[in-house]
Amino acid sequence: MTRRFEEFEALKRENASLVHALEERKIIERAKGLLMKQLGIDEGAAFKRLQKIARDQRKKLGEVAQILVAAADMLRAD
Repeated sequence: MTRRFEEFEALKRENASLVHALEERKIIERAKGLLMKQLGIDEGAAFKRLQKIARDQRKKLGEVAQILVAAADMLRAD
């Protein structure tokens, strides 16, 4: 492979990683909003709650947030 191709591939991987991180952040923000509304807590407390659940379940924060958001979406569906 040429050096230029390797650089391009590295940039593609970095871009994919950044896109994934942004999507995960959006899900975490939605999950925090759900917890804030449901439990009447502030943003910091909601984030700490997500972190605790992730630790207790031995899951990644983004995974816990995704599960919470998916459950809320199912409950709202007609």
